[in-house]
Amino acid sequence: MSAFRGKGKKFAWQTWNVCKEVTTIFTKLSQCVTALDDADLQSLEQFVVVMYDRFSADTSVNYARLNLFAHKQRPYDAIPPQFALKLHLKHAAYQGRIIWGQATLPQPVTKGPADWGWSRRGDT
Repeated sequence: MSAFRGKGKKFAWQTWNVCKEVTTIFTKLSQCVTALDDADLQSLEQFVVVMYDRFSADTSVNYARLNLFAHKQRPYDAIPPQFALKLHLKHAAYQGRIIWGQATLPQPVTKGPADWGWSRRGDT
């Protein structure tokens, strides 16, 4: 799994202590979920905003990116854009729990990757 640019595990842990509402989503992700709904993605997006700007009132990474760049002179690409973040969250959930979380099961139960953000074009 990849990491957030410039943010380590300790900082993510500290952010989690500030954003307790994502605990239920993290718990959900640790189980064999079949999908992430929009409310989950929105809460995780807000968690990412707080990781990069602890005092931000923004709930969208797109607005947070703009504010960090325009008002705090931070690199514009420090936070991923919203579409990339949502795809990354889906990919990470699919890979981490659906695939690796069932690696020891003789008959894993999986849905296709298309349900988690990937798309099929021809043979690829």
